[in-house]
Amino acid sequence: MKDEFIKEWTIDLKNEIMANSCEERKKATERFFKLEKITGARAPILRKISKTYYRNLEKFLKNYYKELHEYKNKDEINHFIKNDIYNTCNNLFEENFYEYNYLSLIMLHSAKKYYEKEDFEFFSKVLSSYVKNWASCDEFSLHAFYELTNKYPELLDEVFKLTTSENRWVQRSSAVTLIYHIKRNDVRERVFKTADILILQRDVMVEKGIGWLLKVTANNYQEDVYNYVLNNKDKMTRTTLRYAIEKMPQELRKEAMS
Repeated sequence: MKDEFIKEWTIDLKNEIMANSCEERKKATERFFKLEKITGARAPILRKISKTYYRNLEKFLKNYYKELHEYKNKDEINHFIKNDIYNTCNNLFEENFYEYNYLSLIMLHSAKKYYEKEDFEFFSKVLSSYVKNWASCDEFSLHAFYELTNKYPELLDEVFKLTTSENRWVQRSSAVTLIYHIKRNDVRERVFKTADILILQRDVMVEKGIGWLLKVTANNYQEDVYNYVLNNKDKMTRTTLRYAIEKMPQELRKEAMS
């Protein structure tokens, strides 16, 4: 019963995405995202589809496990629901369509109430294996990965280890995941430790990622970021530097760029 429902659910989901495809969007996206197949469905539509289909899937799974008499413990039921959601997303990831991947990343975020500390291993696999462009990287890092590490802050030590990855998207994620953390908590030390490693990278997506994190950090800690930039500007690229100081007063930007 469950497998049949998920099979039909998946078919309907794919049909919904294809029904909302746009040839113009498909061609434009293919110019930038070359490692995945493209349907051409737009992000706002994918979010809407994800919300509807996630709700239907979750509702079915809740009823399914409640009706099985051997599962009476709520935590146990939630664990099984979570695993089914993750497996469903994983199957979509493996088809290597950008839109399937992006929608699945949104669904992972929707499942945040089921998160367990052990999920870091699965999330790391998703990041290293299925995230192949900046849009997917930022969607995953700002939402699902942030929520997991916000629920279990000790996992931020594991996120820091990602800075040494050879995968550009993993490295970018190690910075972008901290963006909402620094907005809501004082994690300056962690930000600058991450920056110490990533400013040495010569990959534009990583450069922009760490520059973005420094720029957001400067919203609340401008002096700290400014001093960090002055002390390290010979190590970072002009791209990282420009991003980091973008919102600072003109006189500070001028001095930093000199």
